[in-house]
Amino acid sequence: MSQTPIYPNSAERKAPPFKLYSLTESVPSERDWLLHLLGPLGYTLEPLSHPVPVAPGALYVYNSVHRMDLPEDFLRAVKSAGGCGLLHIGDEYYRGNFANYAAFDHVVRMMSSSWLNVRGVFPLALGVTNNLGPPVTTPVSERPLDWFFAGDWKADRRVMADRFRTLPGGYLSLPRSFYGERGISRPEYLSKMASTKFAPSPAGNVCIETCRPYEALHFGAIPLLPKRRLADPYADVLGNHPLPAFEDWSSARRFVERQLKQPASMDALQAECLAWWQSEQAAIAARLESFIAEGRAGAFRASLEQNFGKRTFGKADRFKTLLIQQNAQQLTARAQFLISRILYKLKTGKTLTGEWSIRE
Repeated sequence: MSQTPIYPNSAERKAPPFKLYSLTESVPSERDWLLHLLGPLGYTLEPLSHPVPVAPGALYVYNSVHRMDLPEDFLRAVKSAGGCGLLHIGDEYYRGNFANYAAFDHVVRMMSSSWLNVRGVFPLALGVTNNLGPPVTTPVSERPLDWFFAGDWKADRRVMADRFRTLPGGYLSLPRSFYGERGISRPEYLSKMASTKFAPSPAGNVCIETCRPYEALHFGAIPLLPKRRLADPYADVLGNHPLPAFEDWSSARRFVERQLKQPASMDALQAECLAWWQSEQAAIAARLESFIAEGRAGAFRASLEQNFGKRTFGKADRFKTLLIQQNAQQLTARAQFLISRILYKLKTGKTLTGEWSIRE
């Protein structure tokens, strides 16, 4: 966030309350999802401006993987205005700074964690990315691709690719962008997602939850979710869901092989998943509306001050949260990449780019 001083004035305090005020320059890749949920409540997303308006009941959007250091004068003004909320997205490395939460009356955050899910913090599913177009509901038994994945090289994705690449009827694009390799285009990605039966959805940089399962559901594909023995982020944000989830990708492959032999069963599973997702979106919106209303009324003020005003969340909290989302195969793949990065630098003098270490 820019360090330009933020000073509210009396005119800005009279601004309409149903605003999403951006605190960072970047447009959220989840913009369409957020407006899908909040648009019916009258919210509009405002770009970053200087000064940032401070209005009672406003909702502020912080979108960044970096530490959240909001100016003290802004935090004091927000706390004084009352009823203000924070929408914290993009924090996949849990860099915080979570002490900022204490200035708000309610917090909505993506990338859930047990030590952040306290009264006054709403764990929100990542949802779809922007500009997907209309939903697709073609029965999976009629689709040409048996499985499909496209995305940049990451540890869990490499493990998934090793298990699935010999399964006929699929399409895999796993470029190593740090070597200059290029993947498929966005239009081709959307087309193939609408043409596939199953969509393996491995973890991203470090977190299990990604936007891919939600995109798969939008296009009528059946997502295959990863989970760990100590972590199941999709269950944390979605509750009891029908989406197939696995602790390892070998089990996921065997599941797909069985399903491909039973077209009627496969179509039934697709129908169950799509019906559930349609209902779940409405349920998320209703829960979110109720949460914001309670937050505006001050129901969470004491909890947020108690949990974030005095407690410091350190590296141990962050390390544990990230570590339990890895499994042995993923950690092995990550270690192999780190070794190859060291060897590459020794050989060429160049550094491979990419967010890989949970220490970063």
